[in-house]
Amino acid sequence: MTIGIYAIVNNELNKVYIGKSKHIEKRWYEHSAHLRTNSHHNKELQKDWFRYGEDKFSFHIVQECSPVEI
Repeated sequence: MTIGIYAIVNNELNKVYIGKSKHIEKRWYEHSAHLRTNSHHNKELQKDWFRYGEDKFSFHIVQECSPVEI
């Protein structure tokens, strides 16, 4: 379980979605599931996901944190 700040990057447009979580791996799974089923809360990210395809996106841990910092 990784705690910290993460980024979802559209490698085609160099656009970045930043988030934070106390369980980054689980959060990435949730993002992926919503994006794949066209039900993500961020409509811009969702639109780009379908326009460019899943393979044009990458997921990165930006910084690991302690639970107190998040």
